[in-house]
Amino acid sequence: MVFVQSLSRIMSLLIPLICVTSLVADDSSSANRITTTEVRQRIEHNAADLIHTEEGEFSDDESDDLGFGWSLWTFFYYGWGRYLYLAFFVWMLISSLRNDPDRGIWFWVILVFQPFGAFLYFVIRWLPQLTVTPPAFLRRWTSGNEIRQLEIAAQRIGNAHQFIELGNLLNEVGRCDEAQAAFGRAIEKEPDSLPALWGGAFADHATGDVAAAKEKLKQVMEIDRTYKFGDASLLYAKCLVALDETVAAREQLETHTRKWRHPEALYLLAVSQQLAGDDALARQSLEGIIADLETVPAAIAKKSLHWKSKAKKLLKQLRN
Repeated sequence: MVFVQSLSRIMSLLIPLICVTSLVADDSSSANRITTTEVRQRIEHNAADLIHTEEGEFSDDESDDLGFGWSLWTFFYYGWGRYLYLAFFVWMLISSLRNDPDRGIWFWVILVFQPFGAFLYFVIRWLPQLTVTPPAFLRRWTSGNEIRQLEIAAQRIGNAHQFIELGNLLNEVGRCDEAQAAFGRAIEKEPDSLPALWGGAFADHATGDVAAAKEKLKQVMEIDRTYKFGDASLLYAKCLVALDETVAAREQLETHTRKWRHPEALYLLAVSQQLAGDDALARQSLEGIIADLETVPAAIAKKSLHWKSKAKKLLKQLRN
């Protein structure tokens, strides 16, 4: 915060100074100080001279264009637009320092090449880093035709693959009850299909049928415990927790966290350890969440801030 406040003060002094310096360069030898009001008057006088030349006046359109440009200039250098730019400048500067692997280069680009450096960083580096997932209702609205095509393919061809594709899309748009039916048909045709069992378990869990989800995930664990890079293992543990199978849930979470350091799994394990009276182990699990998230890249840590906050809250309770 001290850095940001100091930078804000420096920039609030630099921006008017740059404006004054550029506008009165021809009078640099003058000993008199020129105030902001005098600079504004001089710019207005020069603008009037540009409009009324020896060859006549500009057209109305040209005058309007010049007036619009002058309005923008006034807004960003004399109005409250300079504060918007300052906020944007500080935001881009801090973002480059915290998140950009080439921070050593972009920091100086933003700082030196004003005002273009901040806008260049925003377009070239900040925007491409965005990973925005559209909400389910929007995806549902835009996927109607695709769902219809997959339904037709499932009816005409009837293989497990077609029903799995249909079920995956239905899960994605939040129509999990319909996805259950699609994955059910796929499992009928291929009982040991991992994609069908996983998709069906996901749909069951989303609709509240945790017992059915557990049975499908149990089959997945028997075939491949590493399926979906631990996502299936974590969901299986969550089902055990939801069904109050405390001992089995703790065993599954301990097995899972030895291979995958998912913050959610560590938190659930800490809760299980707390309930069993193992406060020391629970604190160790919670401290592991915080330590893990403080050592990973910021872009990854942002996705798990919720679990870091919950870990700190529970850790505080355990220490009291």
